Amino acid sequence: MQPAPQKITTADLHANIHFWTDTTTPPDSFFTQDWHDAKTWQLPSCMKQANKKCDAYLIDFTHDNKPEILLIGNTSGTGATIFTQNEQQQWIVLSVLPYYMAGCDSLNLQLRQGNYRLLTPSLDNIQIGDQLITVTATNSTNTCMKK
Repeated sequence: MQPAPQKITTADLHANIHFWTDTTTPPDSFFTQDWHDAKTWQLPSCMKQANKKCDAYLIDFTHDNKPEILLIGNTSGTGATIFTQNEQQQWIVLSVLPYYMAGCDSLNLQLRQGNYRLLTPSLDNIQIGDQLITVTATNSTNTCMKK
């Protein structure tokens, strides 16, 4: 059972989240936004509890020349989420990533070293009426690769 989310402060968020960037300043608006009304299951533990750590990366997942924020928990099971800004400049959850990313040192090391690339999905999503269905290919290599 997960502990109930705490009301953490902007200072807690700054202490919990380490941005791995040399060229772009992390946006203050991310830290000052009130996250307490968000769907808490989508947020990594570092956004809900003091002293829970996440690594953060600024990556342009949407190809709009504005980086999104990828947060990955430092310990297993603490969450991995991508955030983007909507038209009102509010930060929202863009995607929740697989559970095995949190605490996976080998993946985090590769990200820190810039050893990643963005790939076009091999399968298209499908929209049926107004409902968007995300299609995900099954892949047996979706685990934390230990070195």
